Amino acid sequence: MLANPIVCYHNCGNGETPVGTGLCDDGNNMTGDGCTNCTIDSGYHCTYQIVNNVPGVSNCTPKVNVVITYLYAQRFINSNHFIMAFSLSPT
Repeated sequence: MLANPIVCYHNCGNGETPVGTGLCDDGNNMTGDGCTNCTIDSGYHCTYQIVNNVPGVSNCTPKVNVVITYLYAQRFINSNHFIMAFSLSPT
């Protein structure tokens, strides 16, 4: 056992997303841009890619809530084909 264990800390704002933590790092210290203080802002979704075994910068985008409304269905005579129509609208 090590007398002085090694502890690693994440440097928030360096653009390296801490893997498996549910945190983000978009490479800046701005607030309200989807990733504030390495925490995913409410209403945002963040993703990142691993490049050369190093987690990359988080890309955070607003979550979009959509209402799907069924409009109609039409079956073609003498065919197994049909059409269903929906409308999408943000909430």
